[in-house]
Amino acid sequence: MSDSDIAVWSKWVQQGGEDFNKLARPMAKLIAETKAHFDAEKEMGPIREQLLKQNRDQLKAVKERKKVLESEQRIRKEVIKITAAGAKSFLSEVGKINLDSALKVGEAKTEKETQFGGLISQTQKALGSASSGDTFAGTALESQIQGTLARASRGGIGSVSQGQVDAQTAGLNTMIEEIQ
Repeated sequence: MSDSDIAVWSKWVQQGGEDFNKLARPMAKLIAETKAHFDAEKEMGPIREQLLKQNRDQLKAVKERKKVLESEQRIRKEVIKITAAGAKSFLSEVGKINLDSALKVGEAKTEKETQFGGLISQTQKALGSASSGDTFAGTALESQIQGTLARASRGGIGSVSQGQVDAQTAGLNTMIEEIQ
């Protein structure tokens, strides 16, 4: 602003009048609302930090549990190999072939379940990141997705219907379009 603009502004403010009141009331209301929002944000800060800490702790626990499960799985595979070798000594050729095919089916199933678990973990991580924002956090859609992920995590492959996933994906797409 130039000096002349400041002088006009100062004179207008000092003299007051109806024109000034028309501007001053909304400005005062805006300032009060801004202060209230700032104060609310300040109060929410510790709560937000606590939630983020809990989320980090949960992710750490999930990673630790995943390591334990991977270790147990490696041990199981070795035990299966040893048991299979012992069983083969008592089986006929047909029995050995049947055992080998059953073991291969089991290994393939285990591999697919491991991949599925990895996808669930990635999705949960992405959901945690998305939940830190104001738009998605606390929505019914977030709760539904968390429930679906929990069911999928407990039940494994086939525990969640494609219809549920499609409906929730459509809800996410709608939310993304609204944001943009």
